[in-house]
Amino acid sequence: MDELVQIRREDRLKQGDHAGASQDVQSLLRACPKANTTRGVACRQKVCARFAGTDPACPALP
Repeated sequence: MDELVQIRREDRLKQGDHAGASQDVQSLLRACPKANTTRGVACRQKVCARFAGTDPACPALP
């Protein structure tokens, strides 16, 4: 499923639909457990590892 989301995101970016691509990241983050739990933090880190620097929800790490 992650590959499908990535493919859809790349297609949207190629077509200039940055808002739609951002919605994919947002939907993945919303699917994570609560942010104040270990599992929630790990889930967000996993999602943002793939999208770091390409989406405002996942800024690039220094």
